[in-house]
Amino acid sequence: MKRILVLLFALLLALTPAAGAEASLAANVREGVLRFKAAQSGAEDVPDWVSAHLPRTMGQGGEWYAIALSQCGGCDLSACRAALLSYLDSTQVRSATTRQKLALTLLSTGGEAAFVTATLEDSIGKQGLMSWAWGLHLLNNRCTSPAYTADEVVSTLLSLRKADGGWAVTGSASDVDATAMVLQALAPHRDKAEVAAAISEAVALLSARQLADGGYASFGVENAESTAQVIIALCALGIDPMADARFIKEGATLLDVLCQYRLADGSFAHQRGGAYSESATVQAFLAAQAMACLEAGQGGLYLLSMPAPAANVKPHFGYKPIAVGIICGVAVLACALLLLLGKRHPKNFLAVGVLAALLSAIVLLTDFQSAGSYYAPPAPKADAIGQVTLTIRCDKVAGRAAHIPADGVILAKSQWPIAAGDTVYTVLTDAARARAIHMETSGASGLIYINGIGNLYEFDFGDLSGWVYLVNGVSASVGCDQYVLSPGDDVAFHYTLELGRDIP
Repeated sequence: MKRILVLLFALLLALTPAAGAEASLAANVREGVLRFKAAQSGAEDVPDWVSAHLPRTMGQGGEWYAIALSQCGGCDLSACRAALLSYLDSTQVRSATTRQKLALTLLSTGGEAAFVTATLEDSIGKQGLMSWAWGLHLLNNRCTSPAYTADEVVSTLLSLRKADGGWAVTGSASDVDATAMVLQALAPHRDKAEVAAAISEAVALLSARQLADGGYASFGVENAESTAQVIIALCALGIDPMADARFIKEGATLLDVLCQYRLADGSFAHQRGGAYSESATVQAFLAAQAMACLEAGQGGLYLLSMPAPAANVKPHFGYKPIAVGIICGVAVLACALLLLLGKRHPKNFLAVGVLAALLSAIVLLTDFQSAGSYYAPPAPKADAIGQVTLTIRCDKVAGRAAHIPADGVILAKSQWPIAAGDTVYTVLTDAARARAIHMETSGASGLIYINGIGNLYEFDFGDLSGWVYLVNGVSASVGCDQYVLSPGDDVAFHYTLELGRDIP
């Protein structure tokens, strides 16, 4: 069976529709990333990675690979679906856009009506621009929302355009990444005159924003992810990014530019000449798959050819339902023992029931973590190359709750040693452990996201609230676990109420 799976996967890569050298290069990118991920995880080969290793990363960034692989056809993603259901069963996902992306993943791996329906009831428009765009992706895939129709979401997105014709999460000037991602969602509606006009203007803007070498920059940094997002958008619009003259600069296509960030092992770096970045790698993979979808006439990457719900899939549950089941089982045994011992007074059975209910409530409402392991001081850095400063502040909500410092200072500016390769996330973790500061994160390595610091979480004070970080006073273009620090850097985490617009 394993040999058959290997042959099927090889045929899948070989038979994907291609047109010329550029399509072959895109297939090479996809195959290279898959081989890299297999080697990185210790899998025997790519099919082993898909069936045994990828499911373990559901909810931690692996969902992007699942969505792309679902568009290839021929991949059994039932294990990914079961793993994601297990993750959702044991994890409270607070972010509206994250719930939307996970819902899209469930659709791509076999469908899951209950979670998708619940997500569409309370997520669209709840987290700014991107929650409108990702909500539209779900509606584009024949899902329905009790709150909005697809046409209403389209109208809202058009109303959120900036004066220059693009879109941005914050600020008055449009952003390449945000513009590309909104175009991906609007693409299925381009038969409407007003949408077509907006798309035409935004595509012209993306062409004008292209740098002289054919690449794109975000937050002032030329990077692979922005180029990948533009490729995905153009493919969704039916525009061949490898042939359209508007996007060929000095003879280089967008795929040529993207491959300039490729490393020898098949992975991708955020910046040219940089180290491996999971964010850049997965987005390059998505861009290459978007090209395959364009060649195959499948439409956009996120316009899913949804498979039928998987049959006979063994359910995977988180620890909480299992623990509750054990508690209930023990309660039943206790009642049976009471009967055998002749202690049949109703109060005895009531006491057992109350105790079981109380223990079940504790299990369901509590996430257990060892304080000793979390707050263990970091080991001394014998290989330190210097120091950086770190500040954690929440001035915008200072004193609004008992657990929020009245002066807005969670961690006053202090110095922390760094070793070569240490990131912003490394220093934040070191400080949290050393100073016993609560910190909660999500996402796998390369895609770490800060959910909460000092028991202050994203969305606690509105749909646009959460944590942002600055290095030397400048907002970074990568996640905190991707920003490598240099001696003397000044790092500041701030709690924002407006996606960073209110942070000086």
